[in-house]
Amino acid sequence: ISLTSPPINVANIGSVDISYMSFCDTEEGYDYGFFEVQFDNGSWQEVKRCDNQAHWLAESHQLDVPANSNELKLRFRLQTDVNVTRDGLSIDDVNVQASGAVCGSFDFDLIFEDGSED
Repeated sequence: ISLTSPPINVANIGSVDISYMSFCDTEEGYDYGFFEVQFDNGSWQEVKRCDNQAHWLAESHQLDVPANSNELKLRFRLQTDVNVTRDGLSIDDVNVQASGAVCGSFDFDLIFEDGSED
């Protein structure tokens, strides 16, 4: 199960700061939540992996944007088996901020629309 953002324009951006709240109630050592990024439809890169975190946690990651990249996608993914059932992965308050020579700085206030959890 995964939730993927629409493409985010990162042309001429030096880095992005991504923050969110996570609740990752999974079977330790077997089931995982992942936060991954993709630049320009390349391969997905794992940024964070979680398991057995049955409480809300504030997460923050600063990522360098590869030279000449134009697009960024974010993905939150749950990998699980059928042996033990727990609440799984919940994500809230996703925020992306970026800066670069051209734009100065900006804030993506809304990446995932309300109701995307359905």
